[in-house]
Amino acid sequence: MFRKLIVFIILWSITGSFLACSSKETIHIVIAEDQSSHLKDIHQALMRGRTIGLVNAEKLKLPYRLQLNADSDTMNLPDKTANLFRNFRQTADLFLGVPSTECAQVAKFVSNTYQIPFITDSFDDTLVENVETVSVFNQTPRNMGKLAARYFYFYLKKNKVSVLFDESTLSNTQMADGFIQEANLIGLSISQNKFNGKSPKIDFNRIFITMKTWDPEIVLICADSSLYDSILTLLQQVFIAMPMTFLSRVPREESLTAWSNLFQNVNCFSVFYEKKPPFTKHSFYEQYQKQFNQEPDYYSALGYVEVMM
Repeated sequence: MFRKLIVFIILWSITGSFLACSSKETIHIVIAEDQSSHLKDIHQALMRGRTIGLVNAEKLKLPYRLQLNADSDTMNLPDKTANLFRNFRQTADLFLGVPSTECAQVAKFVSNTYQIPFITDSFDDTLVENVETVSVFNQTPRNMGKLAARYFYFYLKKNKVSVLFDESTLSNTQMADGFIQEANLIGLSISQNKFNGKSPKIDFNRIFITMKTWDPEIVLICADSSLYDSILTLLQQVFIAMPMTFLSRVPREESLTAWSNLFQNVNCFSVFYEKKPPFTKHSFYEQYQKQFNQEPDYYSALGYVEVMM
């Protein structure tokens, strides 16, 4: 948790020596992201948000200016990402971006070797392990699990939750771990159920029969969206009266189309709610719509907040 909070301190440590200067100093920020494969839309959304952030940062009359260098395409290759950071080790004050976990896991060691702070957008708690210079600027699975526990207990006023998670996938295990840790802390009663998503035979029917005997008020499912169809089908068959059901991810569009009845009264967690009034009334939302003629998504907002922080 400490390393994630350090995001707020990084720019201060970089710019502290500049505060006494009469003219603006430049902070050179190198961005390493995929601009050509299936992740290019993420890069584009991040850069649009960052662009608006740069405009608004200038209005704050800060004693420094931010210069973003996003000219290089990493093509989602770990070696290209690491080499890009190495090439800019003499001029970069900060490394930024890299939503790809695979690329970020390699790039973090370059950051640590040259002691250049690296703020990554990748969705993985383990990126801060074995290094001192890396911060995760994103909502991590473990934090989502903790927030879910608090939401169930304090907001929904529920006290019996069964969690089902895929132990073969790191993000699902991390979310379940965060949920279990927070549930134990606040006194939420839980039952734990796990399966191996890589196994050729998964007996969900047995799991749900066991789960039913505990009579949960809520079922939390931390699994890949490709399994939702089969999981929800069996869940409905075993439970006569379906408990409140929450999914750790947004279902696939093809599933919602083909199996719309399965997803009725089913909730899913997302780290971004674009329609909430506190966001839609924010000046960033209005600026983004005006400049790009569309609503900002999660990564657009993330890119904006990166620059402003």
